[in-house]
Amino acid sequence: MARKVEMQSIGTPAVLKIVETDVGSPGAGQVRLVQDAITINYVDVMVRTGLFPMRLPATLGFEAAGVIDAVGPGVTGFERGDRAAYFFVEGAYATASLKPAENPVQLPYDISNEVAATFLAKGLTAWMGLYALHRLTAGDVILVLGASGSVGSILSLWARALGATVIGVAGRLRSSLKSKRARPTRSSQATRSCPPRSARSRRCRCGL
Repeated sequence: MARKVEMQSIGTPAVLKIVETDVGSPGAGQVRLVQDAITINYVDVMVRTGLFPMRLPATLGFEAAGVIDAVGPGVTGFERGDRAAYFFVEGAYATASLKPAENPVQLPYDISNEVAATFLAKGLTAWMGLYALHRLTAGDVILVLGASGSVGSILSLWARALGATVIGVAGRLRSSLKSKRARPTRSSQATRSCPPRSARSRRCRCGL
């Protein structure tokens, strides 16, 4: 029996329950993945609180990695024992799950399950910015907003390795851009300013 984290209703963390489940054998076009690494994202909190609607009962989580231990009829490209990972497919908070064979990505030997589970979505998002939205070439100058975040730091490091000049904008430079390797070529701190105070009120109303 597999275990999963299930919610029957939205609410506080108390709605999350660990339950046992019979995953079963994969059907046509499916694989069964024994998951040993999952990612916890803020979208999981949004699901739990109802900000990101999902049909209930729901199993949280959208990213995981593990080992394929069964392959359904008609599946090609995967076999038992392959390591694989997926992203933005619901049901990651589980020790095992059935997934359509087009969802997982086979992992190379030099990328661990833990790295794949946490890196796949962020890395592919960075790849999209560097190759799909604009084909980055050496000598380009790019501006990276949110350079201290997961996608921003990956994109900055990757772009510098490709020979680009990276101008990174972050909210807190001192605490966020800690890694010298991931630092942009140039960095800037984003600031917010309040409008002039009203003569009738000394309180700032800009939300800061």
